[in-house]
Amino acid sequence: MLLSSVSDMMEWGLRGAPAAPRAALSWRLLSLAVFLALWSLAGGLVELTRPFNPLFLPAPWVVIGSLVELARKGQLWIHVAATLERVAVGFTAGAVLALALGLLAGQVRAVRNVVEPVVELLRPIPPLAMLPLFIVWIGIGEGSKVGFITYATFFPMFLTTVHGVAQIDGRLLRAAQSLGARPRDLFLSDQRRSQLLPGATDARRRPAARPTRLWRQRARARAGASRAALAASAMKIHVRGLSRTFVAAGRETPALLDVDVDIAEHEFVCLLGPSGCGKSTLLNIVAGFLRPSAGEVLVDGRAVTGPGADRGVVFQEYVLFPWLTVTGNVEFGLRLKGAGGAERRAIVARYLELVGLAAHAEKYPVQLSGGMKQRVAIARALANSPEIILMDEPFGALDAQTREVLQDELSRIQRVEHKTVLFVTHSIREAVYLADRVVVMTSAPGRIKQVFTLKLPELRDRFAPEFTQYESEITRVVKEEVAKVHE
Repeated sequence: MLLSSVSDMMEWGLRGAPAAPRAALSWRLLSLAVFLALWSLAGGLVELTRPFNPLFLPAPWVVIGSLVELARKGQLWIHVAATLERVAVGFTAGAVLALALGLLAGQVRAVRNVVEPVVELLRPIPPLAMLPLFIVWIGIGEGSKVGFITYATFFPMFLTTVHGVAQIDGRLLRAAQSLGARPRDLFLSDQRRSQLLPGATDARRRPAARPTRLWRQRARARAGASRAALAASAMKIHVRGLSRTFVAAGRETPALLDVDVDIAEHEFVCLLGPSGCGKSTLLNIVAGFLRPSAGEVLVDGRAVTGPGADRGVVFQEYVLFPWLTVTGNVEFGLRLKGAGGAERRAIVARYLELVGLAAHAEKYPVQLSGGMKQRVAIARALANSPEIILMDEPFGALDAQTREVLQDELSRIQRVEHKTVLFVTHSIREAVYLADRVVVMTSAPGRIKQVFTLKLPELRDRFAPEFTQYESEITRVVKEEVAKVHE
């Protein structure tokens, strides 16, 4: 094989390159010749007329002569090392400044409003045109050379960073946070950078994750604990006096008003109500993605202050990391925890088997159907061993047949895993099929209208008389609120 390849290369060399590569090579050689000719002409004219110091534009023969002289004196590598040092210092300074300002400008509008006008004024100016200014400011020494390299490095890196941060899908960040990623993990760790900012590092060369300590929140009746915390210790999720108001263009829009609800451990609770009644807002507050305007949410007796790995989230959209395989998505949270390879493989295999995707472990999200993507999302949430699963209309975008199949799958998984589940849906039938309790909310601003405790078996028949009776009762209550929306 090797001899054949060598003989083919020799034959190609003797015969000559094909027409297209020959033409490209000719253009390159011609461009080089033109460049050398123009350089020689300009350098010669500067030497003859001396409009400025010839050191600023030496002719090619001067450069070659200096190179030979440096090599003869043994100083060539000293100058090469000095040049590399200048490049390293200038590039590092430009990169640090660009990344720091880029991250701030990408995330903080006030910083962007201050920095961007200045950058846009300077950006069209070629770095070479700034060289005389650096010489005037700093002199012709090392400072001007390093400053020039810093300037040339800064702009492309700054603009790329700002654009990259602005283009990050917020849903992916939320998904990562719900799996245990903290803000510093998202930007400081090489692995997190490659997974959440694929353009920042090569995602194919990720180092092993550093162990991240994730504390499970447990109810503790400590001295000095609040009464609310002590009362909530019997419940997994305890919501008291919760209100949330959104402000846009100077107008306040109340989404939730004085909501009280408790969810016991291992209980499956569905939220129902008209569109815009605050169901998803309530779930996002429990998840830690939003802060309440008033009231509090306690999980195991502790106030929710942000996302955490104890609350897995399955979103309405297909929020999978597109650059990771099915296996990579499911093990994402396990890597954050610092789980070993063997442990990760065993857990991933278990949950892919549980959701019926063991044969698709090495596929990417783009190769999966909508139903399969949501199964991966469920497996990813379960694999992280959260005590609570929050599901925001996870089957809303699916066709009716796939939706019923996944309802059956979720019911089966819940019988195995016994998680505490808060599930948002618009489908009354779906709620009756899955839930232990159904919480019906009023039209906006959302409050708790009525709670139905479903006395149905775990294995449910959608056509059983008691099933249809609950469905009819809940439909009547929901319709009352829907009618208010259209009044």
